[in-house]
Amino acid sequence: MRLLYLSLLLLLFISACQCHDNYKCSTEMLQVYFVGFAPGEADTVTIKRYANDGTYTQLIDSSVKWRDTPGSDTLFSGIFVEEGYDYALSLPGYTYKISDIKSEGKYYENIKHGCSDKTLPLCFNRLVSYRLDAAEHNVQHNSGNTEVPGIYITK
Repeated sequence: MRLLYLSLLLLLFISACQCHDNYKCSTEMLQVYFVGFAPGEADTVTIKRYANDGTYTQLIDSSVKWRDTPGSDTLFSGIFVEEGYDYALSLPGYTYKISDIKSEGKYYENIKHGCSDKTLPLCFNRLVSYRLDAAEHNVQHNSGNTEVPGIYITK
């Protein structure tokens, strides 16, 4: 009887130390590219990041990016967007709105023994879609074209 009692107590102790944690996998960021703009048209961009509610009223932060050396037909902006925010990118004379950025939404359930072990798995969420000026776009990954996954804003 005593052995049965000790066995049950040991089993209860082991199961109490098992932790279940859900982690959202890391999410990629997309670079914004300006295509077909003359070098002077897209060399200064004001970026405003808003709460992800589609209203563009709750400003989180803003910054300005500029290019010192004009490039080719495609201007690599150095502007990256991520899931969880709405963005307004302003060029002289026009503002582009990027919203509803969605990822695959993968989570990883980490089941471990001993709650102090915090090793996180390597997992990754690709961005799958976004809205540019209210038009929905899908992000293309490894589709055989030469474009890097990103948001391509054309004039």
